[in-house]
Amino acid sequence: MNFRAVDARMGEGVSEGVFPGAVLMLVARGTIAFQETYGQAALLPASRPMSRETLFDLSSLTKPLATTAATLLLIQENRVSLDTKVSSLLPAFSGREKNSISLRHLFCHCSGLPAWVPFYERVDYKEISSPGLLGTDAAKAYVYEEAAKEPLAYEVGTATAYSDLGFILLGQIVETLSGDPLDRFCRSRIFDPLGLHHTFFIPVNSPAPASAGAFAATEACPWRQKVMCGQVHDENAYAIGGTAGHAGLFSTAAETHRLVEQWVKAWHGRETLFHPKLVREFCRIQEIVPDSTWALGWDTPSPAGSSSGHYFQDPSMGHLGFTGTSIWIDLERRNWVILLTNRVHPSRSNEKIRKFRPEIHNLAMKALGAA
Repeated sequence: MNFRAVDARMGEGVSEGVFPGAVLMLVARGTIAFQETYGQAALLPASRPMSRETLFDLSSLTKPLATTAATLLLIQENRVSLDTKVSSLLPAFSGREKNSISLRHLFCHCSGLPAWVPFYERVDYKEISSPGLLGTDAAKAYVYEEAAKEPLAYEVGTATAYSDLGFILLGQIVETLSGDPLDRFCRSRIFDPLGLHHTFFIPVNSPAPASAGAFAATEACPWRQKVMCGQVHDENAYAIGGTAGHAGLFSTAAETHRLVEQWVKAWHGRETLFHPKLVREFCRIQEIVPDSTWALGWDTPSPAGSSSGHYFQDPSMGHLGFTGTSIWIDLERRNWVILLTNRVHPSRSNEKIRKFRPEIHNLAMKALGAA
């Protein structure tokens, strides 16, 4: 395998300002074939080099790696099913137009819920009359209630709209069924059993774990008036305390790889934390909305053009994170690409990664012999 073209393009990504820094891992037939670091973990307030141990705010990779995985475990234990109605679990999620919405609808983003609502602004406004609310359990309870009451943007099952709200509610469902906060459930049931000591949520009002290494910086945030580093970038997740079903997870490339392994091995019939039959269902494109690319908690390559590039063959799946993170997996051939960057540092206005992602995935898959 020759990774020179991949290595060169990643270096160009730094010099062209696609991202300050990155860690790239390529896996061939289940074995790490290439891992390298590029650029800087931070530019502000001082430059700091990237390393293999750098911790990244995974952003929306939280959805498949934490919330989807946690719900899968609860389904395995027969505490809930994919077709359980959300209204039966969350009383605030009620109304004739919402009564048919199931967990399956939330996972494949066709529930009718809007893509995003700035709940943090509502919490910030309430902070005026309730100082100290931001980042507390009370703020979380308030946002859960607001998300459940949010009107639908379209009729359930008639369209696909990628929705943070659906996963905020899925995080609440995990907490309701398990009796534990989402971060504690994921720690005890997923991260600790796998020996993952650098994968965690970070409470807003608590310091990062003492065992944590250096973090990749994210945005110089106008709202919080500081460079975010070691605290969740997503404003809604921050407002409710740092742990949310849609965002908040931190990890390294190596431990992200360990989480992906659980899915791929189970898909191939090996008993991991997850039952193979259920993993196959989660990795399958759902057929609720015609031409949707969504499986359950995972996306799949789009024929019309995908961040995965041209060479991930069916069946493949993946997910993106707003901070500049991504995973794409060729399930059958056991090839995958983990790209972790800090592209929002120091500003989210940098969107050069949109063009870069399919380019690097094409080069990576060619190097892995999968093109």
